[in-house]
Amino acid sequence: MSGLLVRARVLEASGDETLADANFNQLRQLYPEDHNAYEHQALKAIQDGIYEIALGLADRALELGAFCSRAWAVHGLAHYFNRQPDEARFDLEAAWNRCNPRQREQMAVFWGVLYMLKAKSPLAQVWIGKAEQSNDMKNRRILARLRSFLHDAAV
Repeated sequence: MSGLLVRARVLEASGDETLADANFNQLRQLYPEDHNAYEHQALKAIQDGIYEIALGLADRALELGAFCSRAWAVHGLAHYFNRQPDEARFDLEAAWNRCNPRQREQMAVFWGVLYMLKAKSPLAQVWIGKAEQSNDMKNRRILARLRSFLHDAAV
């Protein structure tokens, strides 16, 4: 399983979405009790603006991976896009508390949302700035969706 997961994540980070999706789908078929593919698919649904589906996938990811900080973070982000700020904040704080500093640096987009929910705009901007500087294409696509979401909420 680990080889398939590593390959899927490398493809995802490089921006090869089609092959990454195929690898995550294969991972989900071969290992239906693993949370990683559900996290990926939930984030993909968020990118595509399918927020209710994203939350269902994130629910499953968290059921299978309650020990995983990323599962909590994805779940929190799905709640955020479903306009459930209290649930989003709870999950994102749980994710933060499960992370070590290195993991936090790799998950900057989630912390930008967490600090927006905490009404700490300067810290939110620091984390969003870190996410913008990332070479991870998924982070960039989520940030684009976040900007669109915030713009629509302001209108």
